[in-house]
Amino acid sequence: MKNSFFGLQFHNRQEIFMLVYTSLQAFFVGAFLALFFIGSHVLFFQSWTSSLIPKAFIISGIFGIILFTLYSFLINRTYFRRFAFYSLLFLFIVNGIVFWFYDSILSVSFFGIPVMLPFTLAIPFTFLVMVLFRRSLTTIYAPVQHRKFYPVFRMALMAGIVLASYSLTAVLYFNFDVLLITGGSTIFAGLATIMQIIINRYHKKAGVFPPMARHPMQLRSRFYEMFYSKYTLILLAFVLLSAVTGFILHYHFIATTRINYPNTIGLAKFLSFFMGTTFLFEFAVERFLLRKILYTYDSPYSLVLIPSLLA
Repeated sequence: MKNSFFGLQFHNRQEIFMLVYTSLQAFFVGAFLALFFIGSHVLFFQSWTSSLIPKAFIISGIFGIILFTLYSFLINRTYFRRFAFYSLLFLFIVNGIVFWFYDSILSVSFFGIPVMLPFTLAIPFTFLVMVLFRRSLTTIYAPVQHRKFYPVFRMALMAGIVLASYSLTAVLYFNFDVLLITGGSTIFAGLATIMQIIINRYHKKAGVFPPMARHPMQLRSRFYEMFYSKYTLILLAFVLLSAVTGFILHYHFIATTRINYPNTIGLAKFLSFFMGTTFLFEFAVERFLLRKILYTYDSPYSLVLIPSLLA
Protein backbone atom coordinates (compact mmCIF):
# COMPACT_ATOMS: atom_id res chain seq x y z
CA MET A 1 0.00 0.00 0.00
CA LYS A 2 1.39 3.39 -1.00
CA ASN A 3 1.04 6.62 0.94
CA SER A 4 1.56 10.19 -0.24
CA PHE A 5 3.25 12.85 1.86
CA PHE A 6 4.28 16.29 0.53
CA GLY A 7 4.15 14.97 -3.02
CA LEU A 8 6.39 11.95 -2.31
CA GLN A 9 5.24 8.38 -2.69
CA PHE A 10 5.85 5.99 0.22
CA HIS A 11 5.37 2.25 0.41
CA ASN A 12 4.54 2.35 4.13
CA ARG A 13 4.17 4.72 7.06
CA GLN A 14 7.54 3.74 8.49
CA GLU A 15 9.21 5.53 5.58
CA ILE A 16 7.26 8.70 6.41
CA PHE A 17 8.27 8.67 10.06
CA MET A 18 11.90 7.92 9.24
CA LEU A 19 11.93 10.75 6.68
CA VAL A 20 10.60 13.15 9.34
CA TYR A 21 13.23 12.03 11.88
CA THR A 22 16.16 12.24 9.46
CA SER A 23 14.97 15.60 8.11
CA LEU A 24 14.78 16.97 11.66
CA GLN A 25 18.29 15.72 12.29
CA ALA A 26 19.44 17.36 9.04
CA PHE A 27 17.92 20.64 10.23
CA PHE A 28 19.68 20.41 13.61
CA VAL A 29 22.97 19.49 11.94
CA GLY A 30 22.67 22.50 9.63
CA ALA A 31 21.97 24.84 12.54
CA PHE A 32 24.92 23.39 14.47
CA LEU A 33 27.27 23.86 11.52
CA ALA A 34 26.24 27.47 11.03
CA LEU A 35 26.47 28.50 14.68
CA PHE A 36 29.67 26.60 15.47
CA PHE A 37 31.44 27.91 12.37
CA ILE A 38 30.40 31.53 13.03
CA GLY A 39 31.01 31.31 16.78
CA SER A 40 34.49 29.82 16.41
CA HIS A 41 35.55 32.57 14.02
CA VAL A 42 34.16 35.37 16.16
CA LEU A 43 35.78 34.01 19.34
CA PHE A 44 39.10 33.68 17.52
CA PHE A 45 39.13 37.34 16.50
CA GLN A 46 37.98 38.36 19.96
CA SER A 47 41.19 36.96 21.45
CA TRP A 48 43.73 36.71 18.62
CA THR A 49 44.95 38.70 15.63
CA SER A 50 44.76 37.90 11.91
CA SER A 51 48.50 37.19 11.81
CA LEU A 52 47.89 33.93 13.69
CA ILE A 53 45.44 32.55 11.11
CA PRO A 54 48.09 30.57 9.12
CA LYS A 55 49.34 28.95 12.34
CA ALA A 56 45.74 28.19 13.32
CA PHE A 57 45.16 26.53 9.94
CA ILE A 58 48.19 24.28 10.48
CA ILE A 59 46.91 23.26 13.92
CA SER A 60 43.46 22.72 12.43
CA GLY A 61 44.99 20.46 9.79
CA ILE A 62 46.75 18.42 12.48
CA PHE A 63 43.48 18.05 14.38
CA GLY A 64 41.78 17.00 11.15
CA ILE A 65 44.40 14.33 10.41
CA ILE A 66 44.14 12.92 13.94
CA LEU A 67 40.33 13.02 13.91
CA PHE A 68 39.88 11.31 10.54
CA THR A 69 42.63 8.78 11.21
CA LEU A 70 40.59 7.68 14.22
CA TYR A 71 37.42 7.81 12.12
CA SER A 72 38.95 5.59 9.41
CA PHE A 73 40.24 3.14 12.00
CA LEU A 74 36.96 2.83 13.91
CA ILE A 75 34.35 3.05 11.15
CA ASN A 76 35.02 -0.47 9.81
CA ARG A 77 35.58 -2.01 13.23
CA THR A 78 32.50 -0.85 15.12
CA TYR A 79 28.75 -1.04 14.75
CA PHE A 80 27.89 2.16 12.85
CA ARG A 81 24.67 2.87 14.74
CA ARG A 82 26.68 3.03 17.96
CA PHE A 83 29.60 4.80 16.32
CA ALA A 84 27.40 7.62 14.96
CA PHE A 85 25.81 8.19 18.36
CA TYR A 86 29.11 8.34 20.25
CA SER A 87 30.64 10.61 17.61
CA LEU A 88 27.79 13.10 17.89
CA LEU A 89 27.93 12.81 21.67
CA PHE A 90 31.65 13.62 21.48
CA LEU A 91 30.89 16.76 19.45
CA PHE A 92 28.23 17.77 21.96
CA ILE A 93 30.60 17.31 24.93
CA VAL A 94 33.45 19.22 23.26
CA ASN A 95 31.08 22.09 22.43
CA GLY A 96 29.80 22.12 25.99
CA ILE A 97 33.34 22.19 27.41
CA VAL A 98 34.29 25.07 25.11
CA PHE A 99 31.16 26.97 26.15
CA TRP A 100 31.38 26.44 29.91
CA PHE A 101 35.16 26.61 30.30
CA TYR A 102 36.12 28.99 27.52
CA ASP A 103 38.22 31.28 29.74
CA SER A 104 40.34 28.32 30.85
CA ILE A 105 40.58 26.82 27.35
CA LEU A 106 41.76 30.13 25.95
CA SER A 107 45.14 29.75 27.65
CA VAL A 108 45.73 26.14 26.54
CA SER A 109 48.99 25.79 24.61
CA PHE A 110 51.17 22.98 23.27
CA PHE A 111 54.95 23.49 23.40
CA GLY A 112 54.29 27.19 23.87
CA ILE A 113 51.98 27.37 20.82
CA PRO A 114 48.39 28.42 21.60
CA VAL A 115 45.85 25.82 20.47
CA MET A 116 43.30 28.58 19.68
CA LEU A 117 40.15 26.58 20.39
CA PRO A 118 37.46 26.40 19.10
CA PHE A 119 38.61 28.01 15.82
CA THR A 120 41.04 25.17 15.06
CA LEU A 121 38.19 22.66 15.40
CA ALA A 122 35.79 24.49 13.06
CA ILE A 123 36.83 22.84 9.78
CA PRO A 124 37.51 19.29 11.16
CA PHE A 125 34.18 19.24 13.03
CA THR A 126 32.32 20.53 9.96
CA PHE A 127 33.69 17.72 7.79
CA LEU A 128 33.16 15.10 10.50
CA VAL A 129 29.50 16.00 11.03
CA MET A 130 28.79 16.01 7.29
CA VAL A 131 30.56 12.67 6.75
CA LEU A 132 28.68 11.11 9.67
CA PHE A 133 25.34 12.42 8.45
CA ARG A 134 25.88 11.27 4.85
CA ARG A 135 27.10 7.86 6.02
CA SER A 136 24.09 7.56 8.32
CA LEU A 137 21.67 8.22 5.45
CA THR A 138 23.29 5.68 3.15
CA THR A 139 23.22 3.14 5.98
CA ILE A 140 19.57 3.70 6.88
CA TYR A 141 18.05 3.86 3.40
CA ALA A 142 18.28 1.57 0.41
CA PRO A 143 19.82 3.19 -2.70
CA VAL A 144 16.39 3.75 -4.28
CA GLN A 145 15.05 5.36 -1.10
CA HIS A 146 18.17 7.49 -0.72
CA ARG A 147 17.88 8.87 -4.27
CA LYS A 148 14.20 9.66 -3.74
CA PHE A 149 14.56 11.38 -0.37
CA TYR A 150 17.96 13.06 -0.78
CA PRO A 151 16.50 16.42 -2.02
CA VAL A 152 14.42 16.57 1.19
CA PHE A 153 17.49 15.96 3.39
CA ARG A 154 19.50 18.57 1.55
CA MET A 155 16.70 21.13 1.77
CA ALA A 156 16.33 20.49 5.53
CA LEU A 157 20.09 20.87 6.01
CA MET A 158 20.17 24.17 4.12
CA ALA A 159 17.08 25.37 5.98
CA GLY A 160 18.88 24.77 9.27
CA ILE A 161 21.92 26.74 8.10
CA VAL A 162 19.89 29.62 6.66
CA LEU A 163 17.42 29.97 9.53
CA ALA A 164 20.12 29.69 12.21
CA SER A 165 22.27 32.27 10.42
CA TYR A 166 19.48 34.80 9.90
CA SER A 167 18.13 34.26 13.43
CA LEU A 168 21.60 34.93 14.81
CA THR A 169 21.82 38.11 12.74
CA ALA A 170 18.55 39.33 14.30
CA VAL A 171 19.54 38.35 17.86
CA LEU A 172 22.88 40.16 17.59
CA TYR A 173 21.05 43.50 17.42
CA PHE A 174 20.25 43.06 21.12
CA ASN A 175 22.68 42.98 24.05
CA PHE A 176 24.34 39.66 23.31
CA ASP A 177 27.48 37.85 24.44
CA VAL A 178 29.13 36.22 21.42
CA LEU A 179 30.09 33.21 23.54
CA LEU A 180 26.39 32.32 23.55
CA ILE A 181 26.75 31.48 19.85
CA THR A 182 28.80 28.47 20.90
CA GLY A 183 26.13 27.73 23.49
CA GLY A 184 23.58 27.65 20.68
CA SER A 185 25.72 25.26 18.66
CA THR A 186 25.97 23.04 21.75
CA ILE A 187 22.18 22.90 21.99
CA PHE A 188 21.81 21.89 18.35
CA ALA A 189 24.60 19.30 18.67
CA GLY A 190 22.65 17.84 21.60
CA LEU A 191 19.42 17.81 19.57
CA ALA A 192 21.18 16.06 16.68
CA THR A 193 22.49 13.47 19.17
CA ILE A 194 18.99 12.91 20.58
CA MET A 195 17.64 12.46 17.06
CA GLN A 196 20.35 9.88 16.40
CA ILE A 197 19.07 7.87 19.39
CA ILE A 198 15.51 8.08 18.05
CA ILE A 199 16.62 7.12 14.52
CA ASN A 200 18.66 4.18 15.80
CA ARG A 201 15.75 2.82 17.84
CA TYR A 202 13.19 3.34 15.09
CA HIS A 203 15.46 1.83 12.45
CA LYS A 204 15.81 -1.28 14.61
CA LYS A 205 12.08 -1.42 15.37
CA ALA A 206 10.60 -0.65 11.94
CA GLY A 207 12.05 -3.65 10.13
CA VAL A 208 11.48 -2.20 6.63
CA PHE A 209 14.94 -0.71 6.10
CA PRO A 210 18.20 -2.45 5.15
CA PRO A 211 19.69 -4.07 8.28
CA MET A 212 23.03 -2.81 9.58
CA ALA A 213 25.81 -5.36 9.88
CA ARG A 214 26.42 -6.19 13.53
CA HIS A 215 29.90 -7.56 13.00
CA PRO A 216 31.56 -5.51 10.28
CA MET A 217 34.69 -6.97 8.77
CA GLN A 218 37.98 -5.37 9.65
CA LEU A 219 39.05 -4.07 6.28
CA ARG A 220 42.58 -3.19 5.40
CA SER A 221 43.46 0.44 5.01
CA ARG A 222 42.26 1.99 1.77
CA PHE A 223 45.00 4.61 1.80
CA TYR A 224 47.13 2.61 -0.65
CA GLU A 225 44.27 2.35 -3.13
CA MET A 226 44.81 6.01 -4.02
CA PHE A 227 48.05 5.03 -5.74
CA TYR A 228 46.71 2.05 -7.69
CA SER A 229 45.81 3.87 -10.89
CA LYS A 230 46.40 7.08 -12.78
CA TYR A 231 42.77 8.10 -12.21
CA THR A 232 43.05 7.98 -8.41
CA LEU A 233 46.34 9.88 -8.51
CA ILE A 234 44.78 12.65 -10.61
CA LEU A 235 41.76 12.69 -8.30
CA LEU A 236 44.06 12.94 -5.26
CA ALA A 237 45.95 15.84 -6.85
CA PHE A 238 42.65 17.58 -7.63
CA VAL A 239 41.45 17.18 -4.02
CA LEU A 240 44.74 18.49 -2.60
CA LEU A 241 44.72 21.46 -4.98
CA SER A 242 41.10 22.23 -4.07
CA ALA A 243 41.91 22.04 -0.34
CA VAL A 244 44.90 24.38 -0.63
CA THR A 245 42.91 26.82 -2.77
CA GLY A 246 40.04 26.72 -0.29
CA PHE A 247 42.31 27.51 2.66
CA ILE A 248 43.94 30.40 0.80
CA LEU A 249 40.59 31.89 -0.19
CA HIS A 250 39.22 31.41 3.30
CA TYR A 251 42.26 33.10 4.82
CA HIS A 252 41.94 36.17 2.61
CA PHE A 253 38.19 36.31 3.18
CA ILE A 254 38.25 36.26 6.98
CA ALA A 255 41.35 38.47 7.21
CA THR A 256 39.73 41.11 4.97
CA THR A 257 36.44 40.77 6.84
CA ARG A 258 38.20 41.43 10.14
CA ILE A 259 39.75 44.62 8.74
CA ASN A 260 36.34 45.86 7.58
CA TYR A 261 34.60 44.84 10.82
CA PRO A 262 36.94 45.52 13.76
CA ASN A 263 34.00 45.31 16.17
CA THR A 264 33.23 41.74 17.29
CA ILE A 265 29.45 42.13 17.13
CA GLY A 266 29.68 43.70 13.67
CA LEU A 267 31.86 40.81 12.54
CA ALA A 268 29.36 38.27 13.88
CA LYS A 269 26.47 40.06 12.15
CA PHE A 270 28.28 40.07 8.82
CA LEU A 271 29.37 36.41 9.02
CA SER A 272 25.89 35.21 9.98
CA PHE A 273 24.17 37.28 7.29
CA PHE A 274 26.77 36.26 4.71
CA MET A 275 26.42 32.55 5.52
CA GLY A 276 22.64 32.65 5.41
CA THR A 277 22.59 34.54 2.11
CA THR A 278 25.24 32.29 0.56
CA PHE A 279 23.36 29.08 1.28
CA LEU A 280 20.04 30.63 0.26
CA PHE A 281 21.63 31.63 -3.04
CA GLU A 282 23.15 28.14 -3.39
CA PHE A 283 19.75 26.54 -2.86
CA ALA A 284 18.13 28.83 -5.45
CA VAL A 285 20.86 28.18 -8.01
CA GLU A 286 20.71 24.43 -7.46
CA ARG A 287 16.92 24.36 -7.52
CA PHE A 288 16.27 26.55 -10.56
CA LEU A 289 19.51 26.71 -12.61
CA LEU A 290 21.68 23.62 -12.21
CA ARG A 291 18.95 21.11 -12.94
CA LYS A 292 18.01 22.94 -16.14
CA ILE A 293 21.64 22.99 -17.30
CA LEU A 294 22.23 19.34 -16.40
CA TYR A 295 19.08 18.21 -18.18
CA THR A 296 19.79 20.37 -21.24
CA TYR A 297 23.50 19.69 -21.75
CA ASP A 298 25.78 16.71 -21.29
CA SER A 299 27.97 16.44 -18.17
CA PRO A 300 31.25 17.64 -19.80
CA TYR A 301 29.58 20.84 -21.01
CA SER A 302 27.85 21.31 -17.64
CA LEU A 303 31.19 21.23 -15.83
CA VAL A 304 32.26 24.25 -17.90
CA LEU A 305 28.96 26.14 -18.08
CA ILE A 306 28.08 26.07 -14.37
CA PRO A 307 31.29 27.71 -13.02
CA SER A 308 31.26 30.21 -15.89
CA LEU A 309 27.70 31.34 -15.12
CA LEU A 310 28.40 31.60 -11.37
CA ALA A 311 31.56 33.63 -12.01
